[in-house]
Amino acid sequence: MGDLLLDSKQLQSRGISLQRSDRGGRATWHGPGQAVVYPVVSLSELKMGVAAWVCLLESAVIEVLQGYGVDAERRDGSPGIWTQLGKIASLGLRVSRGVSYHGVALNVGLDVSGFEVIVTCGVEGERVTSLESHGTSALDPAVVSRQLSAAVATRLHGSAPYEKE
Repeated sequence: MGDLLLDSKQLQSRGISLQRSDRGGRATWHGPGQAVVYPVVSLSELKMGVAAWVCLLESAVIEVLQGYGVDAERRDGSPGIWTQLGKIASLGLRVSRGVSYHGVALNVGLDVSGFEVIVTCGVEGERVTSLESHGTSALDPAVVSRQLSAAVATRLHGSAPYEKE
């Protein structure tokens, strides 16, 4: 079972289907209320390493959260983006032949109880949170996805740094 805390029958009884993915990272959960941005980017054409790409994505998430008045940060050894209430965004990438795909999921108005059935990204005992839990309400995940996409695109076009903040 590993990162799954329930077997497949128990997951099914909760309406959760298990999907295997070729992206990096460990177990995660996707559901309604997430802003999901999965850019396909040729890192080799950009002459960008994976670490710089991860920093770029993380910086974009932090910028979007700051726009909503939410302080967020990276944590060494704990992938994703964190606030004082818990993990608010997950990253999972796959790089093949210099091209990165998959990306980031930012919890907007997500019912985070789905994370209770897994060890999120291999980090035991950590809480998961959402923008809604930080006092924002009635946000449309599609709008937040567009904001996050724009923040990533701005950084890719050289208008914003992607170094660690």
